[in-house]
Order: sequence, then structure tokens, then C-alpha cells
Amino acid sequence: MRPKKYLILPVIICAVTLAGPAYSQKEKTSRESPVMVQRDSSLENYLFDLYYYEQQLVALLVDVYRYIGWLSDEKDLMKNDSQRALERLTVISEKASELTVPEEAEDVQRNFLSLLQVFRIACEDLDQKDTRTLKENIAAFHSRFEIYKKSFQKFDLEAMPAPKKPRPIFADDSLQGMYDDAMKLLKEDKYQEAYDKLISLKEKIDKGTYTYDYVLMGLSDALGKALFSEPKKTINGASEKEIIIFSEEVLTKDYSPLFIDLFVRWRTITQLFYHGPGNESEIPNWEYNVKRKELMEKIKKYLSQNPDDTWAKFQSVQLLTLDNISRGGPNGNYALYYVDMLYAPGESGSSK
Repeated sequence: MRPKKYLILPVIICAVTLAGPAYSQKEKTSRESPVMVQRDSSLENYLFDLYYYEQQLVALLVDVYRYIGWLSDEKDLMKNDSQRALERLTVISEKASELTVPEEAEDVQRNFLSLLQVFRIACEDLDQKDTRTLKENIAAFHSRFEIYKKSFQKFDLEAMPAPKKPRPIFADDSLQGMYDDAMKLLKEDKYQEAYDKLISLKEKIDKGTYTYDYVLMGLSDALGKALFSEPKKTINGASEKEIIIFSEEVLTKDYSPLFIDLFVRWRTITQLFYHGPGNESEIPNWEYNVKRKELMEKIKKYLSQNPDDTWAKFQSVQLLTLDNISRGGPNGNYALYYVDMLYAPGESGSSK
């Protein structure tokens, strides 16, 4: 069954707003999305690295929320997660302290390190705190976060028109026609027919091309749309796990202009299949962010050889600022929001 659609709502202290600009509700083809302003490379590297550590900090915050709204009586689990959070907080602190800080960003660095100390208080002895005390700790963190973010905003991300995303290029008109037909079938919610056509097309495309990546994304979307349709539909000759497999095949490449698209799909389905859609479910944002970082490093390496690729630069910022999966939705965690965005019937996902 597809989850019901819902609007983004704030959680206790909204992790979405803490994490930075939200992933576009029109996927990554949005006409207004954040890109990094041109600046000195050492400063830009510092800001990217610090923002990543901020994302990991918010990942820990999402874990703490679990014990405010849903699992406040799970003392053994709270004790284990408290220890893990403190260990990971130490990692963030050590890595952030090792950064080369440009002079103009010294106040940002100072405020971030101070923020970590405030959050450490919230994470200590979770199992021994009542809900009121934990909320007070988180409120103190939120106040300190606003100070940090205000200092960051002088270097912050701006909303600018997105560059044109590279499109699939086929060797001949017949292959282009097969792809166009498959996308049309997806829009018409004819998932089996679309899947069959794309499977046939896949065998005719060079695996090293971006065009092949588009075909894999189409296959993943056909499976996802069928899985989350009402009533649920089955695609003959396919396994549901192939939704993840098709995404992973692209994410293992050295570079693809579809990294952001397939990362969102991979993370969403991984969350639902292996961890669950509930607000009380484990949400391994830390591990998702490690994968995010790997992709950003691949893009950085690609840009060293292709410095004029504006889409690659844009995609790197899109990955950087993509929100963690948070809690507090009316039907469960926000992986369900991405399900609606990616797999709603009609024109969505790769069928755009």
C-alpha cells in the first residue's frame, strides 16, 4: 500500500530546518535550488566540510528525537544510543577541529565547536533523564544552533537557477523511441509495459554512458511505482530488491549526473526495506551521510578534470544540502515523503 500523502510538518524542533535547504519537492529538476557562490577554493572546501559535519550532527539529533516522542521508556536502548552518540560526537569534534579554518570563518568554527559542547550535554546519560530535561537540553541546543547558523549565513547557499541537467543521448532514433515510449508508459501507470521495454533497451546501451544510468533509473522507478501503487502491483520477472540494485549500480560509478537522483532513491528504499517507516524506527542517517560524502568526493575528483561542468558543481551542492531523513510525520518518518515525491502515480520521478 502507498503511504498517504502529507505535508512537511515540523517535528519537536524541526531537524529539516536545522539541516539546511530542503531537497526540492520537484526532485532535482527544480528551477530554483541552492548552489554555492563562487569563492576562494580554501574557503569553499572548509564550508563544504563543515556543512557535512553539521549534517552528521543533525543525524545524531534525529536519533535523540526518538526518545522524546516515541521510545521514552526504552532505557536500555537509550543507554546504548547515548554511548554511540557521544562516540560519534567526539569524531565530529575531532574532524572539525582538524579543518584548516580561513580567517574570515573563525567565528563560524568557534560557534560550531561550542554547539557540539551543548549537544554533548543532551546526549549524556540519556537513559537517566526524564522527557522534560531532555527537551530542555534540546531547546538549549536549538538556541545555540541559531547563533552558529547566523554566523554561517555570510557564506551561505543562495537560490539560483539550476543549470541544465545532461540528458540521455541514444545512438539512433529507434532507441530514443523505445526510451520515450517507456517514459510515456510510466506516466500512464503502465509499469509492467514500461519495465519490459526498459529491460530490452538496457541490453542495447553501453554501461559506461549516462544514458545507461537513465535507463536504470527508469527501471527503478517502474518497480517503485508498482510497489507503492494502490493496490500494490507486481512486475513479472522482477524482484522488489532490484529497486535498490539498479540505484547501487549507478552509485558505484566514478561519476554520474544522476548521483543525486539515485542516492535519494537508494536511501529512501533502504530505509523502508531494512529499517522501517515508523517515527520510532531506526534511521541510520550517519551511514547514509557517509555514502553521501563518498559521492561528493567522486564529484570533486570528476570536477578536477572537468572544471567547467556546471551541473556537476550544482549536483555536489544538492547532495551536500539534502536533508537527513527526520521524524515527526503524521504517518511515519520522512522517508514516506520521498516515496510520495518519487513514486506517485502519473508524471513523477524519471518520467518527467
